[in-house]
Formats: sequence, structure tokens, C-alpha cells
Amino acid sequence: MQDRTSGESPGGAQVIRDRKFDSATASPLILDSNNNGSFADETAQPGFGMHANAFITFDLDKIRSENGLAGQALKLTGQAGVANFRPGLTFGAPHENKSAVILVDGLVVQLFDFKDQAAGSPTVYDQFGTTDLVIPGSARFLTFAGLDGLGTQIAGAHLGFANMRLATLTVTDTEGDGLPNAWEIQYGLNPNDSTGINGAAGDPDTDGLTNIEEFTRNTKPNDADSDDDGLNDGPEVTLGTNPLSADTDGDQLSDGDEANVHQTNPLLADTDNDGINDGAEVAAGTNPLSGPPASTYLVLHLKCEGDAQDSSVENNHGTLLNGPAFVAAGESPGGGQALSLANTSPTNNMGINVPGNSSLAFNAFTLTYWVKPKTLQEGAGLERLTSRDSDNFETAIGNRAAVAGAPDLTLSYYQTTGWHNTGMTLALNEWAHVAWRNRGTGAQDMSLFINGQLVFSGPGVPAAGHGSGLMNIGTRHNTTEGFDGLMDDGRLYRAALSNSQIGEISTPVGQAPLTILSVVRPPNGASVTLTIQSRPGRTYAVDYSTAMTATGQPGGWVELTDTLVSGGAQTIYVDTVASNLPRAFYRARDVTP
Repeated sequence: MQDRTSGESPGGAQVIRDRKFDSATASPLILDSNNNGSFADETAQPGFGMHANAFITFDLDKIRSENGLAGQALKLTGQAGVANFRPGLTFGAPHENKSAVILVDGLVVQLFDFKDQAAGSPTVYDQFGTTDLVIPGSARFLTFAGLDGLGTQIAGAHLGFANMRLATLTVTDTEGDGLPNAWEIQYGLNPNDSTGINGAAGDPDTDGLTNIEEFTRNTKPNDADSDDDGLNDGPEVTLGTNPLSADTDGDQLSDGDEANVHQTNPLLADTDNDGINDGAEVAAGTNPLSGPPASTYLVLHLKCEGDAQDSSVENNHGTLLNGPAFVAAGESPGGGQALSLANTSPTNNMGINVPGNSSLAFNAFTLTYWVKPKTLQEGAGLERLTSRDSDNFETAIGNRAAVAGAPDLTLSYYQTTGWHNTGMTLALNEWAHVAWRNRGTGAQDMSLFINGQLVFSGPGVPAAGHGSGLMNIGTRHNTTEGFDGLMDDGRLYRAALSNSQIGEISTPVGQAPLTILSVVRPPNGASVTLTIQSRPGRTYAVDYSTAMTATGQPGGWVELTDTLVSGGAQTIYVDTVASNLPRAFYRARDVTP
């Protein structure tokens, strides 16, 4: 969004008035106040307007300070609507949607979702609305914003806010419970009673939020679901969704439908990270919890079956460098044979070379391989597991000072700005599946998975920093500082795969993947029973999350147990910790020593 003004308040003391900001013209502000689809019968109003995706912010502390109103609660009244013309007629597209919001300190307190019927069928309109809000004395910023709309985008639309007035609100709190009398009367509470459902700790709508919490959040104490999205206010606060916005993540599915019907994440517009928003998937009849198979994005697959042939459809065949060996079938969890590298001084140039081409050049990618170190790295150096031309992206084990004196066999990576120590070490003479995922969208978008589990996040590879030239496996791009051990089943995907897809790839060939087969919760919510597809002789951990975010983050993964002993092909776990939450996700991890 673009800020259209500094937000100083002109005119009178407690009133914002006659303020006009139109990002395109200086024409009068006209709203369709009678919702008849015409602006010809309307008169100009004082106020301000904007194109979609622009906003105006007012500093309430400045307004209060200039008028001797420090800490004063305020009352906002006015109208909002589509301004000056009907986009459905002007742009010739039916059912155009426009939206506008009012925010207090960044929290949406009122949403207007304006709709326009098809041109030629002027039957029902929703292009005008009113506001009547109480703004607490502690609030600092008041923002008015125009949006593209919750439906078809129409950035050319004008949104207008007319007759917006901030008036001083005399706060009378007879019983001293922190709830203004006017607010209590508005919502049917007794302003003379500070106990029970009428007091600050009361919860008359039984939504899990107290009256004082409802007042602070501008939700309704007499309506369990203030935004009518099918998810009560209390659970919304717990989940991190906005109890005043029916569709927090803007994917065209209500928060309630996401939580209760589709089991998608109401905080993520694209739950399965397949590039298609959840709402669009539901409308198209596809599964919003399952993106395209990982094989769709596979551009390199080196099975290491005695050669360097690529089994992907891209035919990125490589060549063997300096005669590496291949161990016998059955040694590798990747299936069949495995590449055996004897890169010890003076030889450090064994590996596989894949020539550079455009099919290997993607900023969003996932690189995976099986690896088994046979010796500690030599001296204080790094041994390259993979390398791109000009050191654009490398993965390695080592303990050199470049990676902060990491212990032996510590995984590290280089991504154009320097080496990064992941703090994760491999075990000598043991196989591990390693996956590097680069989302290409932010500073912390490199993720490391070991044996299917997310263990590290750090700086990602920047745009155009991934390299488009050769890729070496087992040695550096200039055939130095090679790895001594076994590698197998190297894969490169031109997309950031989901956690579950990486988990499937990390499953050894011939073994069932670690999967939660069923989740059963009785009506009383006293427990949740998980049935896990497992392997004999293993030990598992079980975690839960309310938002599928990283451990330590809001809604992140929390461990329930790490001592669940396998029951064979299937293992049962009964949870009584997260079972009473309105929504929870579960995962199982193999933590066998």
C-alpha cells in the first residue's frame, strides 16, 4: 500500500473534517448513500478518497496533544463507500468487489466489503456503509484504507470516507470496572454492576474472551462470533486470526470454514504451498492440503546406479570425475548402489559433474541427497557435498573458521554472502538424508531438513544467486576439497517443496513413510487418538502446533513426547494436552538413537 498523507488533522479540535485526498483527481467526493447504483442523485460530501491499495493514517496522540485531550477516548462516526462511479459499469466487468477497512493501531476494527451487481441487472447493491466506533484512549494510530477487494481485483476503483468525525467521548464508568457505561449499555450490560457477566471478567457470549478483552479488541461482548465467519472470537485470538475479519489470510475462505470444514490454515493463503490459494483450490475442486506431486518439479535425479545418468525428464546427465567407485546393491537407503568417494589427500576431485543449463537455474529450489561420512574432514577445512559454479551455492561438512569453528562433520552452506554454520552434525559411518530448501522470498528462507525433520533456518540464496552453470556432486566446482564417504539419490527440484513432501523423499526405499493415518477426537474433546504408520524397533516423538509455524514462534510446534516406542507397523498415541484446543496439528518424528 501507499501512504497518501502524513495524517495531520486540520480544522477543529476534536473533529476530523473537510479532508480530501483523492489519488487521481480533485473532483468532489460522492458516495452512493441510498445504494441504488447511481451517483447522479447524490451530493458531494466532505471527506477523503483513494484508489484501492492506498491508505491514510492519523496520529491520534498528535490530535489529543494539540487539543489538551491526553488519554481521551474518542468516538468515530461517518460513512464509507464506493466513490464517484460504479466500477462494474465503468470497466465493463460484472460483480466487481471493492473493500475498505478502518484500523486502530494496525488492527482491523471494521471491514466494508462492497459489491456491485452485473451491468444491466441493477437489483441489489452493497456500496455504502456507516461506522460508529469507540476508540480507547490508549490507541495511537487511526488508519483508513482502500483495498482491491475480497473478490475480483479492481485497483482503479475509488473508495471514499465521508463525514468522518472524531468526537470526545465522556467516559463514565460508574462501577469502575474499566468498561465505559456507554459501551456496556450499547451491548446490553448493566453499567451499575461490576460482577458476573456484567463485570470486566464476565463473558456473556461465552466465546472465551472477557468483557475487558472484548472492549480492548473492539469485538462484541454479546456476539460470540463478531465477524460471523463461523469461528468464535476466543478461538480466533488463540489461533492468531483476526476476530474482526472473516477471512484473515485473504484466500476467499472464511476463517471458520478453514478451521472447521477444509482443515486448512486460516493464517496461510496457500496452506500446501503449491502456488494456488486455498479458496481457488476449493472452488476448482482440488485439494488445498495437497499440492502437485514433488515429481512435477524434479529437474535432476542421480540414482548412482553405477553411472551419472539423470532419471528425470530433463535428461541432465552427468559425467564421473576421476573414477569414483560404486558400493554393492543394498548398501544405500536410497535403493540399489551408492556413489563411493575417496577424496583424501592428495586426491580431492572424485565426484559427478552435471553441465550447466537453464533447467537447473531456479531461485526457489529443493536439493536433497543421502550421505554417509566415512572419515572426519581433513585438517580444518571444508569438504564439499555439492557445489555450483563460482561458489554461488555450496553445501559441505567441516570445522573451519569460516563457519565459526564448527565441530567435526557439521553441515554448513555458502550462499554468495558467506558461509553459514547450521549447528547440525552428521554421524560418522551412518546414513542421513539431507534436504536444503530455498524459498527465494526472504532473508530467512533457507531451511535444512535431516531425515525429513526441519532442524535449521537461515539466510537464503538471493535472486540470481543460485548459479546457472555446472553442478558438482562430492567435490567443489573446481574439483578441490572433495568429500570422503558415500552419497546417493541426489535430487534437485525447481520449487520449494512442502515439509511433507520432503518427509516422503527422506523415507528409505522399501520402508513405509512415517505418516499419521488417522486423528480421532470424541465429542467431549477429552483426548485425541493418533494412529501412526510406523516401523518396528523405532522410537518416535509427537508434536502439536496451532499454526504449523517453527518451534518457538507463535503457534509453533510443541513436543508432547519423545519416548513413544513403536508398536510395529502401526503405533497408537493418545494426547490429552492439546485435545481441548479448538484447532491443532500433529506430527510424528523418528528419534531413534
